[in-house]
Amino acid sequence: MLLTGGVLLALTRGVFLDTWWMRLSLILLLILGVLYVGVKRSLQNLVATERNLGEAPFVKPALWMICGTVAGIVYLMVDKPW
Repeated sequence: MLLTGGVLLALTRGVFLDTWWMRLSLILLLILGVLYVGVKRSLQNLVATERNLGEAPFVKPALWMICGTVAGIVYLMVDKPW
């Protein structure tokens, strides 16, 4: 998503950066990165301490938030509502 968004901005010389759907997509991409890093660290911590997934209450809701964030980015990039 980052690569295709960057290519889109490069080909249009930044014209799409003035649109709200592109700005919101970039913000959602940053949120996606934060969620991914949080899940990755939680899972690495679980593996290092040999605990069960049930002991990490953050992981499951964060994975659902990642799915929702990706769906939101796809919606904004396909439908361009503004």
